[in-house]
Amino acid sequence: MGDKRDEVTLKGKITVTSRVYDKNTTLLYLRTILNDSILFGTEKLIGINDASLRISNIVSRTADPQFTMKATTELDGTISYNFEDASNNLTKKLKNLIL
Repeated sequence: MGDKRDEVTLKGKITVTSRVYDKNTTLLYLRTILNDSILFGTEKLIGINDASLRISNIVSRTADPQFTMKATTELDGTISYNFEDASNNLTKKLKNLIL
């Protein structure tokens, strides 16, 4: 069968590659996209949680000739309906419905 051992030694080699991105540039880009997607006069951006920035899915990556990566990036934000804009027709209709 074999002898029982209390200690085993393993040897190996591992290579780890990491990539760094500029968090501030990424946050600015995502904020711009979020602001551009808000319905003017209908929605209002309340806040964004900068600490929630994450890469949720890597779509593709290449190493040659230079490393590039396409990924889904997520950021938590709070958007509410803007009841303060008097020019919003949806708000007018909703207020009339409530009356």
